[in-house]
Amino acid sequence: VDAVGGLTKVSAADAEVNWARGKSYTSSVPENYYHSNNDPNLTKFTDGVYGTSWDDNTVGFYAKPPVEGPQTFVMTLGEQNYPITKVVVSGFAYAGAGIGSCDVLVEYQSADMLGTDEWATATNLNATNSDGAYDLAAEIDIGAAQIRFTVSGTNTWTFLDEIELWGPNASYLAEPPVITQELNREMLIPTGKSKTLSVEAE
Repeated sequence: VDAVGGLTKVSAADAEVNWARGKSYTSSVPENYYHSNNDPNLTKFTDGVYGTSWDDNTVGFYAKPPVEGPQTFVMTLGEQNYPITKVVVSGFAYAGAGIGSCDVLVEYQSADMLGTDEWATATNLNATNSDGAYDLAAEIDIGAAQIRFTVSGTNTWTFLDEIELWGPNASYLAEPPVITQELNREMLIPTGKSKTLSVEAE
């Protein structure tokens, strides 16, 4: 259930939530810097569909500095601070095709920093030498409304899969209003008509 501002209502029984799931983000990657695996709708990193190889459900792009990179991705969580305790950036390396791991600088803006040029550093994720699937992960402790990932590729191509932002299900995050009593006759809405209703937060 989506609430105002794109916040997601989850069960109180869920101890940890991947706040990145389904969230929107922007990309600095020019169209001609993509591999055949591009991200036209800017949904791949947060769709929850994990790849099984470097060429399946991934996004391939140039990220090696200084000519083609680094590239940046900015993910908007909402207008409140989301508690984040772990960040995971997954991808695939394939040395035989010049596909390597990457370094990822993770920065964030708290709610009171939105609309400014101020960013705070959450962590640096260092490239791995492994070949095949990899997870770059770090334990952090931040409250963020927006996250920026700056990706520097170590090879010609970088192939990323999913981005996860894990944290507790905070009770202060907004939930949709719930009507707990029947509406009186004056508040009923005839078919084809509209009526403006307002609610007060408790």
